[in-house]
Amino acid sequence: MQQRFASFVSRNEKLIPVFIFLLFLAASVPGVNWGVPALWNPDEMVWRVDSALRGEIIFDETEPDFNYPSLPKYVMFGIGKIVYGMGGTPSDFYISARVFSALLGAVAGVLVYFMARTIGMDVLTSALAGLLYVSSGVAAANGRFAHNDLYLQLFSVLCVYFVIKYQFTKARLWLYGSFFSVGLAASSKFTGGSLLLVPLFVFVFMNWSEVRKNWLQSFEMLFIGGALSFGGYILGTPKALLWMAYYFKRVIPALQRYPQYGFNSGTPIGLFGQWPVFEDAVGTFAYYIFILCFIWFAAKLILWKLGKLQMDETQAQAIMILAATVLLFDLPFMISINYIPRYFIPFVPFLSILGALFIKEIVDIAKAKNWKYVPQVVSILLVVGITYSMLRLASTALLFMNDARMPASVFVADLPGEGKTIEYTLYPPIVNKKQFAKAYNYPVFFLKYPTDVVPTGGRYEYNQGEAGLIDRETDYLIIDTLTYGRLYTESVCVTNPVECDFFKRLVAGEIKTFRLMKEFTYTLPPWLPDISLSAVNPEVRIYERVR
Repeated sequence: MQQRFASFVSRNEKLIPVFIFLLFLAASVPGVNWGVPALWNPDEMVWRVDSALRGEIIFDETEPDFNYPSLPKYVMFGIGKIVYGMGGTPSDFYISARVFSALLGAVAGVLVYFMARTIGMDVLTSALAGLLYVSSGVAAANGRFAHNDLYLQLFSVLCVYFVIKYQFTKARLWLYGSFFSVGLAASSKFTGGSLLLVPLFVFVFMNWSEVRKNWLQSFEMLFIGGALSFGGYILGTPKALLWMAYYFKRVIPALQRYPQYGFNSGTPIGLFGQWPVFEDAVGTFAYYIFILCFIWFAAKLILWKLGKLQMDETQAQAIMILAATVLLFDLPFMISINYIPRYFIPFVPFLSILGALFIKEIVDIAKAKNWKYVPQVVSILLVVGITYSMLRLASTALLFMNDARMPASVFVADLPGEGKTIEYTLYPPIVNKKQFAKAYNYPVFFLKYPTDVVPTGGRYEYNQGEAGLIDRETDYLIIDTLTYGRLYTESVCVTNPVECDFFKRLVAGEIKTFRLMKEFTYTLPPWLPDISLSAVNPEVRIYERVR
């Protein structure tokens, strides 16, 4: 049966990239329209773009901060121009920007397959690599958001794909394409800049004898490569060239703050704390496949370099590039406390290729040693594991499609709003501001980095708890677990004791000035894997002021 299946896959080789592309879209599009414009928090970048389309901000000039480079913003700006030019609504624009993210993820899946074929993997193993990429789930889940992570992933894959082609052919254009992709990756997300080490590693370390022999030519190639990387960055973020002093004066402090975001969350540095976050992102099956394959190939490469093991030279070089990419890209996270599941998206394509190759090698070794039952056991584990991963995708889709904020939005729409004031925390249901006399975000502020301070002098004072609600004469208060759940971390309470005490007492029913009107939750069916996703499906509580 296995041979017939392998034969069937080989005969339909041209359809496999199409299958991977469509499978990713099927896994990432359902529920993509859950967060209509009022729910902008998971899509802060597209919210900024929408503000730019209305003329309220200018990229890299009048934005509230400089935490994001601008290539994805300009792409979404173009999408917005098209959508609004065709008479579309803000909801149409948000959905279009999210669908485009899903398309980027689907293209990356196709590139995973072709990269696997390039390094000499057979059709079936390459198809397995694409399937591991899709079923791991983290890219598909975040394909529903207009984040910059899917942009970063695409250019990361292109960077590695091009540098592998260079190593195989020694054609300069492939190396230059890799350097240019680094610039595009960095212009999508600042962490993409660490990919510069990948073409440098391949060109200098893996080709040291040639570099030393032709050092002048090598210097020329590195100079052109560096210029192309900067060119890729400024293509997506023009202010980096056109207003260099102004731009970098504001970007550098943002980069310095980046590893410290969430400094009081109790999170350990990534070297110790990233592993459960990574497992939560990709699921237990993919997690252990990825960890085992990395250890397996790291050990093989060391033994190969020591002359203790034979490996195909070409494939060994490709494996070294993939493993080095994962390690080099992880360096910033190892020393940072700022890592969440979607930050691991760019790791998955490379680990999927290594994981598929690892499974292939285990089966080949078992067959060579005549371990009769090992291939069957591996096949069973693979079917069970991928089925589990696919069920996680179903859980993800249901969480998006049944987000508790949907029925909460219907409830809010029926509230009497004339002369009433409503406040809501950071991840609210839809609130029609015209329905109420006043409607705005509850003024809570979480310190993000050690030098951060609570803003003062604005329209409202932050972090006043119950007293602030009474002073502002608030009639309705909407809270969500994604916001107040942070206050159950002791170190957060140290920096925000008033809100910590207020929300805990409110949820416990000890605040007598507000009564709970309605609570909205959605729980997955018991036969599906229980998962949780950042910024999706919070528990929503709606309170009314007791007069």
